[in-house]
Amino acid sequence: MSKAWRVRPEILREAVLALLRLTEKTGSLKAEELSEASLLTSREAISILEEFVGRGLIDKVRGGFRISPLQRTQLALEAVRLDVPPDKACKSLSWSEFERAIRQALEFNGYEAISHLNIRVKEKRSEIDIFAIKGEIALLVDCKHWRKPLSNLETKKIVEAQNRRLKALKTRRNLEILRVKMKRKVNRKFYAIPVVVTLFEASQKIRNGIPIVPVSKLASFLNEAPAYLYNLKRELIKGGKG
Repeated sequence: MSKAWRVRPEILREAVLALLRLTEKTGSLKAEELSEASLLTSREAISILEEFVGRGLIDKVRGGFRISPLQRTQLALEAVRLDVPPDKACKSLSWSEFERAIRQALEFNGYEAISHLNIRVKEKRSEIDIFAIKGEIALLVDCKHWRKPLSNLETKKIVEAQNRRLKALKTRRNLEILRVKMKRKVNRKFYAIPVVVTLFEASQKIRNGIPIVPVSKLASFLNEAPAYLYNLKRELIKGGKG
């Protein structure tokens, strides 16, 4: 085990929370700032930061360290693994930051992504948090930044809403809204797959064919999704003008 993990657990927990607080506005910090904001010595602060760099939780840049929205989300989950209560671990993590983290992960995996796609579902406005497309696979992502795992009833309601959005996307009006929002970067046909991305892992991994993916496992889901496409809820959408 590295030196960083010989730090007492309570000090390490405080260090992770301090990192989240310090990077809430700027996304960057120096080792001495972490030391001053926690019970760490300068040497311990540097050791922990270097450990997090090695694990991809933060990036080392000239003059200090930088943390992206996705890394901050992962860092909050690290705090939970260190037995920090979820509401405390996620206190400085906003919903918009959680959404940006998911979009960043999608774009990193080669998806063209947009946020806040407003469509009409039976004459009522409904929003797809993130629409992401790569080749002939499109994901309709519902981001759930809830500070607790989803209950069965909550999961049922969320999945039903996603299913309604999926069916509504096929209408001519909604397809035109999509093409305009995507600046016409839409294939003539594609498979649309509804996905729910959560902060914490739910008891159900899939419900009615709709995957429920914790953000910590989003990257592996994106890599594996094409292989089990036909096991997921999907709609073949036609009518795009390309």
